[in-house]
Amino acid sequence: MAAIYTDIEIEWAGKDYAIKVDFEVIRKVEQKVNLAALSNRAVVDGAPCLTSLAIIYATLLRSAGVDVQDSDVYESMYGANDDSGMTQSELITASAMVIQALAPRSAPVKKKTTTRKTKQK
Repeated sequence: MAAIYTDIEIEWAGKDYAIKVDFEVIRKVEQKVNLAALSNRAVVDGAPCLTSLAIIYATLLRSAGVDVQDSDVYESMYGANDDSGMTQSELITASAMVIQALAPRSAPVKKKTTTRKTKQK
């Protein structure tokens, strides 16, 4: 079966973390954030919901074993955690890549080859 997930690398507190995106990671994100609504809001309003982005980012970090709360990521966007985290623009840029990675790629369609037997008269 072809891989439909894209593994990514994200940064937190000056360290890069490899995120293995799979069904379970996407399920955990979708339990907290409606990805379709988030994308729609970004298109309609011109900006995504920052709390939702923080939740997604924190969920992905936790999947890599990082001890981080959703609020830690959100607060870092406003400079509350001077020694860690990211700026709003960094988080939005990273989140766009993350959201794209959370949308599984379509597996290539395999063509079925069938042979028809014709009746001879």
